[in-house]
Amino acid sequence: MKTIKIDDKEYHFEIASDVIRDGIGVELSEIINGKEIYLAEIFRNDNKKKIEFTANNNKIPLQVIDKLIDIFKTEIPQEYQD
Repeated sequence: MKTIKIDDKEYHFEIASDVIRDGIGVELSEIINGKEIYLAEIFRNDNKKKIEFTANNNKIPLQVIDKLIDIFKTEIPQEYQD
Protein backbone atom coordinates (compact mmCIF):
# COMPACT_ATOMS: atom_id res chain seq x y z
CA MET A 1 0.00 0.00 0.00
CA LYS A 2 2.44 2.69 1.16
CA THR A 3 6.17 2.65 1.75
CA ILE A 4 8.29 5.29 3.49
CA LYS A 5 12.01 5.63 4.21
CA ILE A 6 13.33 6.91 7.53
CA ASP A 7 16.94 6.75 8.73
CA ASP A 8 17.95 4.58 5.73
CA LYS A 9 15.27 2.02 6.63
CA GLU A 10 12.27 1.19 4.47
CA TYR A 11 8.85 0.65 6.08
CA HIS A 12 5.74 -0.77 4.43
CA PHE A 13 2.12 -0.28 5.53
CA GLU A 14 -0.59 -2.72 4.43
CA ILE A 15 -4.31 -2.85 5.10
CA ALA A 16 -5.37 -6.38 5.96
CA SER A 17 -8.62 -7.98 7.04
CA ASP A 18 -8.63 -11.07 9.23
CA VAL A 19 -11.66 -13.36 9.11
CA ILE A 20 -10.41 -15.56 11.96
CA ARG A 21 -9.85 -12.67 14.38
CA ASP A 22 -12.94 -10.88 12.98
CA GLY A 23 -11.62 -7.47 12.05
CA ILE A 24 -9.41 -5.27 9.90
CA GLY A 25 -6.23 -3.33 10.51
CA VAL A 26 -3.02 -1.84 9.23
CA GLU A 27 0.18 -3.87 9.41
CA LEU A 28 3.67 -2.34 9.59
CA SER A 29 6.69 -4.16 8.18
CA GLU A 30 10.31 -3.25 7.62
CA ILE A 31 11.75 -4.24 4.27
CA ILE A 32 15.15 -5.87 4.73
CA ASN A 33 16.96 -7.33 1.72
CA GLY A 34 13.68 -7.34 -0.22
CA LYS A 35 11.77 -9.25 2.46
CA GLU A 36 9.00 -7.83 4.66
CA ILE A 37 9.61 -8.32 8.39
CA TYR A 38 6.47 -7.81 10.53
CA LEU A 39 6.88 -5.12 13.20
CA ALA A 40 3.46 -4.02 14.43
CA GLU A 41 -0.21 -3.53 13.67
CA ILE A 42 -3.27 -1.59 14.69
CA PHE A 43 -6.33 -3.84 14.50
CA ARG A 44 -10.05 -3.11 14.78
CA ASN A 45 -11.37 -6.23 16.52
CA ASP A 46 -15.08 -6.39 15.69
CA ASN A 47 -15.73 -9.34 18.00
CA LYS A 48 -14.28 -7.58 21.06
CA LYS A 49 -15.40 -4.09 19.91
CA LYS A 50 -11.86 -2.83 20.59
CA ILE A 51 -8.99 -1.30 18.70
CA GLU A 52 -5.77 -3.10 19.56
CA PHE A 53 -2.09 -2.28 19.04
CA THR A 54 0.42 -5.12 18.80
CA ALA A 55 4.17 -4.85 18.28
CA ASN A 56 7.10 -7.21 18.26
CA ASN A 57 10.00 -6.29 20.50
CA ASN A 58 11.47 -3.80 18.04
CA LYS A 59 12.73 -0.25 18.16
CA ILE A 60 10.42 1.66 15.82
CA PRO A 61 10.86 5.39 15.20
CA LEU A 62 7.96 7.47 16.56
CA GLN A 63 7.56 9.01 13.10
CA VAL A 64 6.74 5.54 11.72
CA ILE A 65 4.23 4.84 14.52
CA ASP A 66 2.62 8.23 13.85
CA LYS A 67 2.22 7.26 10.19
CA LEU A 68 0.74 3.88 11.18
CA ILE A 69 -1.85 5.64 13.35
CA ASP A 70 -2.60 8.18 10.60
CA ILE A 71 -3.19 5.45 8.00
CA PHE A 72 -5.40 3.52 10.43
CA LYS A 73 -7.52 6.59 11.20
CA THR A 74 -7.94 7.59 7.55
CA GLU A 75 -8.26 4.18 5.86
CA ILE A 76 -10.06 1.92 8.37
CA PRO A 77 -13.75 2.56 9.12
CA GLN A 78 -14.17 3.17 12.84
CA GLU A 79 -17.59 1.49 13.06
CA TYR A 80 -17.50 -2.06 14.34
CA GLN A 81 -19.05 -4.74 12.14
CA ASP A 82 -21.44 -7.41 13.42
